[in-house]
Amino acid sequence: MKKYAIPNAEITITDPETLKVIADSLRLRILKQLKQPATVKEVGRELDIAPTKLYYHFSQLEKHGLIRVVETNLVSGIVEKQYQVTASRYRVDDQLLATPEGAAEHMDSLLDAVFDNAKIEIKKSIDVGLMVLGKDTPCEQGTLTQTVIFPDEQQLADFCGRLEALLEDCEEWSEAEPDESKQPYGLLLAFFPIARPDKANGDD
Repeated sequence: MKKYAIPNAEITITDPETLKVIADSLRLRILKQLKQPATVKEVGRELDIAPTKLYYHFSQLEKHGLIRVVETNLVSGIVEKQYQVTASRYRVDDQLLATPEGAAEHMDSLLDAVFDNAKIEIKKSIDVGLMVLGKDTPCEQGTLTQTVIFPDEQQLADFCGRLEALLEDCEEWSEAEPDESKQPYGLLLAFFPIARPDKANGDD
């Protein structure tokens, strides 16, 4: 097996232009496919999208340093490039979303891309029978839930501690070498304080 440069553990997105590039559900799917080196054609086969519809997106991702060429080969007189992500994770700099203007400009696109990507993956898993939704469904077949909780201070501290420990495990597992014998899983987490109606309007 060929050895390629190991991607950085994390890259922080600090400029609006790169944030706009990554805030696209298709590009997020491309980045997922490029955890391991692949050509545009190979990614196209996996996503069931014609390569001609992917070249522009690859160009934008490469231009903004989100992917890079790790190998070139001459195939039937045509240069074929292998691409790979430049980092295992991409984090958005807090300063990009620090102001109301910044949040309004970028947050909708970012959330749409993240949740659209998750929706596509979930529907695909359900269609092929990997994910089965139901009250008594085993955890390994996936779960999808939404709820509102009212913890006291100690319960919140305990919960956040357990959650942080779990996320540390997930981060370690995500950095392991891909293993074709293991079933990959996706994790999308959103844990946030909810603004009460009386507080959302600035009432005391």
